[in-house]
Amino acid sequence: GAVILNRTSLRPLALLGVDEQEIPVQVAQAVKVSMPIAVRLKGELHAANEIDVKAGVTGKVSQIHYETGDWVRSGAVVATLQSPELTERLKKVEATVESAQSEVQQRQAQRSEAEKQLQKIKEWHDRNLIPRADLERALAAMETADAQVALAQSRLAEQAAMLAQSRRLTSLTRVTAPISGVVTRKLVE
Repeated sequence: GAVILNRTSLRPLALLGVDEQEIPVQVAQAVKVSMPIAVRLKGELHAANEIDVKAGVTGKVSQIHYETGDWVRSGAVVATLQSPELTERLKKVEATVESAQSEVQQRQAQRSEAEKQLQKIKEWHDRNLIPRADLERALAAMETADAQVALAQSRLAEQAAMLAQSRRLTSLTRVTAPISGVVTRKLVE
């Protein structure tokens, strides 16, 4: 076997049968462009996560804010209920809290008056103007006033807790979406 090498000047375009001429070339910066591609598919869609949204309290549905097929964001109010019982309870508890606050103020004023009285009686007792029994009665009145203030404050705290609970229950009349998604069905009108 032998290899024969010939030195020729081959022209690539000439091999393709194209005349060799200068072709002007322009250099440009590459640009990234997104192009939409329409894809048509047939099939069934299934929800990845399906949640039934329910009210936490009973009442009459007054408003439904979304229809089937609407997109809902997480935390959006989906429906609103009317609950006359909760509204009435909230008003009663608010009135009770105001009354308890008034009682605390009254008891504190009585305690302040008992404290002033005790100071006078201590001065008179120190000057030997009144007997020790009067001082002891004034001390007992002061202790009683302190106990009444503490009792009134505890009643106020109890009523404030009941008010917070009533407000929380009333807030449950606004039914909210726990996640973002599409309304697939309504079970109430």
